[in-house]
Amino acid sequence: MNKIINLIKTVKADLFIIFFLLIAASIPRLILLDKIPPGIHGDEGWVGIIAREILSKEPVPAYIEAATGIPSGFIYPSALIFKLFGENIFLLRISFSIIGILTVIAIYIFFRLFFNHKVSLLTALAFNFSLIHIHYSRIAYNIIYLPLFQLMSLIFIIMGRKKNNLVFIIFSAIFAGLGLHSYHPFILFPLTIIFLLLIDIYKQKFSTVKIKGLLLFIAVFIIIGLPILKVMIFQPNLYFSHVKSYSIFNVPKIKNQSNLINKFNPILITGFENISHFFLGNRVDFIDAFGKYYNFNKSYIVLFLLGIFLSFAKRKKFNFFIFCSLIFFLTPTFFTFEGTYRRSILTLIYFYYFVALAINWLFNLFNKKHHIILFLLITFVILFESFVNLNIYFNKFSKDEETKSVFFIELTEAALLIKTKLSSSNKIYLFSDKNPCSHETIRYLLNKFKCEDRSTEFGSYSLYNIDKPSTILLINKYTSLITEIKSRFKNGEEYLIKDQENNRILAIIYKM
Repeated sequence: MNKIINLIKTVKADLFIIFFLLIAASIPRLILLDKIPPGIHGDEGWVGIIAREILSKEPVPAYIEAATGIPSGFIYPSALIFKLFGENIFLLRISFSIIGILTVIAIYIFFRLFFNHKVSLLTALAFNFSLIHIHYSRIAYNIIYLPLFQLMSLIFIIMGRKKNNLVFIIFSAIFAGLGLHSYHPFILFPLTIIFLLLIDIYKQKFSTVKIKGLLLFIAVFIIIGLPILKVMIFQPNLYFSHVKSYSIFNVPKIKNQSNLINKFNPILITGFENISHFFLGNRVDFIDAFGKYYNFNKSYIVLFLLGIFLSFAKRKKFNFFIFCSLIFFLTPTFFTFEGTYRRSILTLIYFYYFVALAINWLFNLFNKKHHIILFLLITFVILFESFVNLNIYFNKFSKDEETKSVFFIELTEAALLIKTKLSSSNKIYLFSDKNPCSHETIRYLLNKFKCEDRSTEFGSYSLYNIDKPSTILLINKYTSLITEIKSRFKNGEEYLIKDQENNRILAIIYKM
């Protein structure tokens, strides 16, 4: 009877904490979602374009060549939202933010497999307000699915191993297979699970149940991941074009080396530099604008290192598996350039696992009568770090020039104004030094408008042969042409797009 009462109390506590985390996760992932990041990234533009193709009932392959390769499976929720509610920046990003929110709940459940309520709650809160997860939860891109499917697969494989239950193994394989549809580095994760199951087979002296579990995991994983696996096997040039595009072997200082030995040293240097920036930040990644400040708070890095030390001190085999997996997931940083933060995203869960280990050790270090003081102290540190992170993201990051550049704020603001003020019968003549008419951000935002490049970078520069009714869009350096345009085409309507921080003119729309 007492066991049942204790179980009910535990479940009630977990449900209350999950509800609390649901609110705590929603606020930083939904507030000002259409404003921050400011503008629409090219990858987000592709998501919008592909979502429209899905709604138009055109056949959309499982893997799309766009943007050096995008799995299309998890763009369907965006297409459904477009169908039900229409289109805007908020609705473009909302399905991905929901996945980010669910990941916070999943990581709490994952921690509860190892730790008590206090440790799990505190670590889940630290994860919830981490800069990197907030950032990727607010971008319309598949990468945010990766940590969720990683967590769900881990939760079920741990339960399956504990209970020797093949049903849990099947669910783990399902989520591992689904993860293959998220982001390219995910392929490393199921390899670690297969290795873990092989170790179990060896430890259990080739137990039939363990062998069945491994075979079942591989079979279900292949079935769920088959659409992507087929592309990998039968269209390797298509699938691995993403890897080749950002391969370290394309960097001149490595590419120009005469032999492999000469390449080895710069590869090591580049890899360790990337790892350093992944943990400490201080380098903007111009793929997604992240990294200017830091990735992990310094206090969490201290706890992370302490957790690793404790893992080796206690010699728990699962902790060793987590550590080896974390190192394995960092290997892409040695062989790729740019995208450092997103390509190492598989390590995120394991980083906070070691943080949880350290927090748990601190609680075990003190008597129970001191736990409330320790809990309040750790809570204060996490709340302080969370406040700092929120201030950086919503106050500093959103105003940084690098962020505005990567998310094409000038182009986005101009396109939104054009859609509001002008008819689609107006042809747009684009003068831009950054984006041609074929760019995915323009194609998504101005899909109903005809667009012609007139800049020297992308077209044939000319202020002649401009039809009416039409609109001239001047971006960045081409804004200086407005005086000549106004004298040539009189009585037009002029709209200025300005940077709110410094009042600088970003773009000019001139409607004739």
